Amino acid sequence: DCSASFSRKDALNVHRRTHTGDRPFSCDHCNASFKLKNNLWRHVSLHTRKLSCEQCSASFLYKHDLVQHMSTHTGDRPFSCTHCNASFKHNRSLLKHIRKHTGEGSFCCEQCSALFLYKHDFVQHMSTHTGDRPFSCTHCNASFKHNRSLLKHIRKHTGEDSFCCEQCKASFKRKDSLIRHIRTHAGECLFPCVHCNATFVQKKYLDRHICIHAKEC
Repeated sequence: DCSASFSRKDALNVHRRTHTGDRPFSCDHCNASFKLKNNLWRHVSLHTRKLSCEQCSASFLYKHDLVQHMSTHTGDRPFSCTHCNASFKHNRSLLKHIRKHTGEGSFCCEQCSALFLYKHDFVQHMSTHTGDRPFSCTHCNASFKHNRSLLKHIRKHTGEDSFCCEQCKASFKRKDSLIRHIRTHAGECLFPCVHCNATFVQKKYLDRHICIHAKEC
């Protein structure tokens, strides 16, 4: 399927699963399945851990679920809208409300109510609940939850430097290129035109713009 090569057969077998989608290690407690056995063990430990509510008999796997549940007893509404005075018991309820103000789509984790603007960030976040590590190294058996962690690891094999944007996963050979790229996400403009209100992320764009004013003179 690809040109990857491995010195060990077990490493090759693990890599093949990235092509076949095979997940041979299944959880006996739920429908989750995994490519690697250690990911299954990490996931199973979540089932054996229980967090109990002191007010009632409810129990939860995750602390954030317990915290949100406690608000049903206290009446607390810790999630506040920045656009109006509305407040909510659950983060997912706040997200649904905010979309009425912004009209924007977003991705909400049903397990912990974390919010994400981009789908790839949402998908990577879900691996923290499932224990899955979908980003596999083609040089060894290592696998990672996040693409940026894989890129950092691969540099140990190749000796190459790369700098990865945490917002969109774009990678760059030079750090200054990454910094310029990050400004496009932040909307940061550092080079203002002295002739008008225009501002620019890079000086070369400002220089090009100033030529327009020079022609007007």
